[in-house]
This record gives sequence, C-alpha cells and structure tokens, in this order.
Amino acid sequence: MRASGQKDYISMSQGLVTEASSLAFPEGATSDELNFTIDRNGLVRKRRLGFDKLVTDFTVTGDNAKLENVFYWRGPSLVVVIVTDETPRTLIRFHAVDDDFSFIVEFTIADVVVTTQAAQTTNYLTLTTSNGDNPILCEYDNVAKEIIVSSVDIHIRDFELVDDELGASERPATLSDNHGYNLYNSTWYQDKDDFNDASTRKNVAEAYFDTTGEYPSNSDVASIGIIDDGSGNIVFDADYVKDGEFGSSIAPRGHFVYDINNINRDTKLATPTNSGAPSTTLTPIGTVDLTGVPTYNPDNPNPDDPTGGGGTNPYEPPILGPNESIP
Repeated sequence: MRASGQKDYISMSQGLVTEASSLAFPEGATSDELNFTIDRNGLVRKRRLGFDKLVTDFTVTGDNAKLENVFYWRGPSLVVVIVTDETPRTLIRFHAVDDDFSFIVEFTIADVVVTTQAAQTTNYLTLTTSNGDNPILCEYDNVAKEIIVSSVDIHIRDFELVDDELGASERPATLSDNHGYNLYNSTWYQDKDDFNDASTRKNVAEAYFDTTGEYPSNSDVASIGIIDDGSGNIVFDADYVKDGEFGSSIAPRGHFVYDINNINRDTKLATPTNSGAPSTTLTPIGTVDLTGVPTYNPDNPNPDDPTGGGGTNPYEPPILGPNESIP
C-alpha cells in the first residue's frame, strides 16, 4: 500500500515580523527565525554561518588544570584567565592578545578551588571568590605600564548605636561602657582645652561632665561647644552644648572603623581618638610588567596605528577623510 497526503508550502515573502498580533498576523510572514538569514524575496532561507576564528587556540597546562573563567580586559588587549588545579589552588593568568595568546604571568589568588566573579572598568579589575576570601584588585598603571595585583582588606565604618539603655536626650550621671562607646563613636572622641577648667586639655566628654555633673546624651553634638576663646585659641565650652536644643535626633556617628572580620568594640574605649582606619586596605600580591606588550588606550583605541585609527586592529574602524567612504 502507498499512503498519500497533501503538504502545504508557504512562501514567507513578508519576512520576519515579531510584534504582529496573532489575531491579525500578516500573510506570508514568519514570527521566529533560528539561525537563518532572511532573504528579501522570502523564497530562500540560508543557514547562517558561524564565527570566523581570528586567533589560534591556546592551552592552559598543569596537573588537572581546569579553566574557571576567561574574559577580555582593557578592551581587546589583555586576556584574563582564571585556572584551578588539584593542588588545590586558584590562579589568575594574564595573556596578550596576539596570534598565540602569549602567556605573561600568573599569581595564586586562593589556596582552594573557587569560582570567581569579575567587575571591571578600563583600569580596574575586581575579582570576588566563592569562599569569601578578600577580593582581588588589579589596577593598571598608565605611567609605569604595569598591573598591580592586590588583596583588598574589607573595612567598615560603625554607624550602629549600641544599646546603652538610655533615651536619645538622656544625660546620665555615670558613664557606662556602652554609652561611652556611643559618645566616642560620635563627636565626643576629641581632646580639647577645657575653657571652664583653665584650658586644661582633656577628652570633651569628661570636660562636659566636669562642668555640668552629667555626661552628654546620644543627641548632643560636641562640635557645638568647640569655640574660639577670643584669643585665637580653640577650646571646648560645655555650656554651649548644654544650652543647645538637640531634641530627640541622634547625633551623627561613624568615627570608628573595623576590619570586617574583627569587630571588637571594647578595644576602642582605651584610645577613643584612634578611629582604626587603616592607611591602606591593599596587600600586594604581585606586579605584571607590560613593557613591550600592546595594551588598550581609551584615548587611542587602535594600538596598531599611533594616529588612532586606520591600522589592522579589527576592533577599531579606520579614520576616513572628507571624501572617503568605507567600501
């Protein structure tokens, strides 16, 4: 027996229409095309070609090395490769964008196998790791033509009001550790000459107590009492603060700074003037010398042509004269 049937062939002469209503769809149109090139006459669909490979393959070698992440940085001038192995460890590698992806240098960024996430601008690249280690910062130095790779120690500023069992405007006769911390973390960490005690230098919270018999509240602001004594000397006068109308608004705070992994408020009471802010949060890991390696310049994107265009760089169009056009 031979089965027969009828098959309809539709000419999609109207091309691709993606936004037409399904109730009034144009005859001879198509709503979806996958991996095809649409010809103007609609009669022939050609398979869309793949990408041309612009460079040769390169291999990351090592005992059971695995590619974890790879991306361009600084335009198409550097390739950053994140590799893990069985040591275990995770490394960052830098490669030049040339015919062979020439290897430049590598550094260990984690002593375990991790996954990474990257955020980048022209001259900065930040990597975070899945194990919660410090982020990795790569900074490109335009003058020295090098990349400085560092571990970033995360610090936070303490804006929290510690529970001292006091109302916002309550001025206690004794100073608890918690209330002392709140005062020092606000504006009361300063040492000044006490105007009401023969300009004896002392902590301003203690100067306030010596004058009034009570300690400042969480709404009092010490800077209100820091004045010129009339002779050009900067002193603290508690009476200015006592007469201030601060209401129930909490005074600004955030004097103290901590390593995010080591928050110990008790250590701040002994030396309240020391905020704990570090001079730098960067611990150097290594430096990448890019001398002789072409790198992306945002002011001159085409490294093949010092004039800024017209070279062989496929990522930058040529510079055209007034009567020239791209063929």
